[in-house]
Amino acid sequence: MDSRSDILKEWNSQQGVFVYKFTLSFLSVLLIFCLLVSCGPKTQAPADEMAKRCTPKDLKIEQTGSHLVKIGWNPGCPGTRIMQGFNIYASAEPLVKRYFGREMPDNIKPYNDKVYPGALDASQDREYFDFENIQLGQLYYVHVRVVNSDGSLSLPTNEIEVICFPQGTLDLAVSYSGNEAGFSFVTDTYCGTDDVINDLYFFSKDGKDFLCSPSRISEVNRQNKIYVAGKAASLGGTENIGPVGSPLEKTELIPGTVYIIETEDGHFAKLRLVQMKGSGNERRAEFEYFYRSPVIKLQKGV
Repeated sequence: MDSRSDILKEWNSQQGVFVYKFTLSFLSVLLIFCLLVSCGPKTQAPADEMAKRCTPKDLKIEQTGSHLVKIGWNPGCPGTRIMQGFNIYASAEPLVKRYFGREMPDNIKPYNDKVYPGALDASQDREYFDFENIQLGQLYYVHVRVVNSDGSLSLPTNEIEVICFPQGTLDLAVSYSGNEAGFSFVTDTYCGTDDVINDLYFFSKDGKDFLCSPSRISEVNRQNKIYVAGKAASLGGTENIGPVGSPLEKTELIPGTVYIIETEDGHFAKLRLVQMKGSGNERRAEFEYFYRSPVIKLQKGV
């Protein structure tokens, strides 16, 4: 009896060890399987969800001003917008050819600090964003991506070059009448008529007004050239500004006329005389103007 009891105990012990080892092995296999599943590639969104996502397109410059560029694009949504918003990327170098997919490296940050939800005045097929207070003449390569509801990115829009040049309205006082009787395109500020940074001035004689280069004052002043481009209803395009006809040091001011000024350092300004107003020392000339300053390339992305 004792021998049989001992055999039974030993058999039960072996069965317990087997169950223990089997359970341990099963749990190990299960743990490895779970780790493989959790560390495996992320599953993509279902096809029907992907079909509802937006892919922005048709990015272009809508409006420019001094220290301001407004861009616009089509959100590219197949129906109702399902997204967090947009990321706007601005860099010293082109990015789209290098990162054409749906991901961007963590070290490349969007221009906007937070996801841009969109403009209040945007339509279903057009969005807008203002680059404000940007450095004049600074070149940016810009593109836009949708930020989906889950935080993932869309494919990029086309990439455009964005440069903000000095432009706006210039209200010039008659020569030698104060600190607004001259204007410097380089510094984008008013100055005195005979100031060494001055780029233009005007005077009145015998009922006529004349636009002049500072070179008429002395050799120390800016040796600029003036060209008459004819009358126009608006300032017109600013892409190609260059000499028209023969260079002048002085020409008559006639409302509606466009003038091109070539500065002594080889850069060009385009002006259109809107109107003359006042008389005597209160005489003033109102211009629309655009100055194509030298382009500054950023040293790193922003």
